[in-house]
Amino acid sequence: MYKTKEKPEDFIVEEMIDLDNSSGPYLYIKLTKKQWNTLDIISILQKKLHIQRSQIGYAGLKDKQGITTQYFSLFRITKKQIEGLKIKDVVIKPLYNGSKAITLGSLKANKFQIKLNEAPIKIDFIENYFGEQRFSKNNIQIGKCLITNNFKTAYKLITNQESNQPINELRKLDFHLLSLYLSAYQSYLWNKVTETYLETKYSTIEPKNIQIPLISFDAKFKNKKIEVIYKNILKEENITKQNFIIKQFPELINISKVRDLIVKILDFTIEDNKISFTLPKGSYATIVIEKMNYLKNFLNK
Repeated sequence: MYKTKEKPEDFIVEEMIDLDNSSGPYLYIKLTKKQWNTLDIISILQKKLHIQRSQIGYAGLKDKQGITTQYFSLFRITKKQIEGLKIKDVVIKPLYNGSKAITLGSLKANKFQIKLNEAPIKIDFIENYFGEQRFSKNNIQIGKCLITNNFKTAYKLITNQESNQPINELRKLDFHLLSLYLSAYQSYLWNKVTETYLETKYSTIEPKNIQIPLISFDAKFKNKKIEVIYKNILKEENITKQNFIIKQFPELINISKVRDLIVKILDFTIEDNKISFTLPKGSYATIVIEKMNYLKNFLNK
């Protein structure tokens, strides 16, 4: 069974992004961190630079696993302020100024370098499931609590504290954090729909690629089979599309997006026990390893 090694250096990921090259008020920085997640780093930057959360732009969320290189935009921050900044296990390189903030739409792809415990096999595509790191311990449950107006339980799961005014307390939290919980629940439902659609978790023959919606109040279905599967799963969850209109938190209401069922793995190379490859934004390297394990087991039967 393929497993990643124990050291952070055995799992390396770097964002691929196009930065604006005109002068402007946004300082771009390249930040390489060891075992830090993105939201924690943003919180540290905010405190050390004495700036608002809205002054920090980023292209994607990364978890604590391994060594990750990300790009951030800092509004009206100078290189001098950055050069004196010290954070444990973090290297920050100021780049140059631009006229546009980095946003979630800025990310093009992610490049991975992973060391495995044994010689790997090469694969060309994955079924585009969300990886387990998307969900963490309680993310799915919190997301469902938010859309079913169970705010008291949501607050307790997030903070491990009770509140008689959970809506007010939840509003004090970082919007991006609440959005992450909602997204985790939508991703969980997408995985369930996709697994049902494929009938088995993986297929040895590449299925035809389609786009499957991430459920929201306005989700449209071009594929009737996907529509039926979603209806059944929503019924099992005892919710409807209208639940995704959260009147108490209108800022969390999002327009439905679609996600490719299949993604190609680009630039896949093998050197000894190391693999390198590139995935489109939003796709997970852990799913690549899961797929490799499935195929290895299939071939050894």
